[in-house]
Amino acid sequence: MSYCNNLFNYQRAQTVQVAIGNQPLGGSSPIRVQSMTTTNTLDTEATVEQCIRIFDAGADYVRITAQGIQEAENLKNIRKRFNSAATICH
Repeated sequence: MSYCNNLFNYQRAQTVQVAIGNQPLGGSSPIRVQSMTTTNTLDTEATVEQCIRIFDAGADYVRITAQGIQEAENLKNIRKRFNSAATICH
């Protein structure tokens, strides 16, 4: 299959289905909407608030960068805070 067989008839590329959490991605599952945060990953509250806004806008996934060890270690705080905030908000 070339990059674009026909400009007027869309054909979805065949991919392997994987799961991110309990959401299937690829294969025959629906096309997913994703976005990425622009906040400082060390700012837990701002990152959680932005994740909530992204999900409220209709995204299926949110990506968060971890530029270094401190940011990677703070992901657990973001996850914990997001889970408690999401329970309260929804």
